Amino acid sequence: MEKPNCSQCQYFYITFDPETPRGCRLYRFVTARIPSQVIQQQSGMKCMGFRPKASKSQVTKETSSPRVKDIVQISERAKNQNSS
Repeated sequence: MEKPNCSQCQYFYITFDPETPRGCRLYRFVTARIPSQVIQQQSGMKCMGFRPKASKSQVTKETSSPRVKDIVQISERAKNQNSS
């Protein structure tokens, strides 16, 4: 098993602090290094918390409100009626 890529993990974030620019929401810490490297150094184990980020299409589907979906369906029906 290879090292997890923190930048592809849903818990990774950028802090915008020049001294500690990287953070891990799962383990609640910020660091100047890659979080998975810190975890391995401190615990002797590879990071067990890695979860891949959701793709943009998954996020869009999950966050679309029913209201937006209704408006899209109504719009599509109107287009179909006008073209008939």
